[in-house]
Amino acid sequence: MTTTVEKKKDVLLVCCDESYLQQMLLVLEKRNWDLRIRVDVMNSHDDLKLLATTAFITDYYLVAIVDDTGILPRMFKLYLCHAKYNVNVVAVGFCEQGGKILLPSQFEIPGQSIILKENGEAYMGSDGLYELLCRAEKGEIASLQKTQSLVKKPAKMAVWQNFDSPLRKV
Repeated sequence: MTTTVEKKKDVLLVCCDESYLQQMLLVLEKRNWDLRIRVDVMNSHDDLKLLATTAFITDYYLVAIVDDTGILPRMFKLYLCHAKYNVNVVAVGFCEQGGKILLPSQFEIPGQSIILKENGEAYMGSDGLYELLCRAEKGEIASLQKTQSLVKKPAKMAVWQNFDSPLRKV
């Protein structure tokens, strides 16, 4: 008689600033998680790019990037796309009180989405990270299909506009 043992889900938490590390560790210490969690601090964009283009990254069920803008998770997703790796990436915003993380409509990646809550909001702060880990533990974060196309739609150009320009029509 053989028994099937379900493999624990591997989660990689990456913070891009050591100031967030203590907050992350407090969340991890709240309870005994049924996840294998690795925590890394990446202090440079080069480190983040190297991580995203290394084949072992595909072993992870979920990669959560903790920053204060949401730009670094999207850069990470671009690096993954360039390396042709499909990996679930979620942004966790650790902003100052009242701060907001950039949402996909503000910084879009062609055919690639950063995982958000069902209501379209980002996971925010310690409570958001806790909620995300609970959902990952229950398997509520859908894994990407290996056959999923990496690019589904053309890129959108983000253009800054000078709203004080005399050429602007009122």
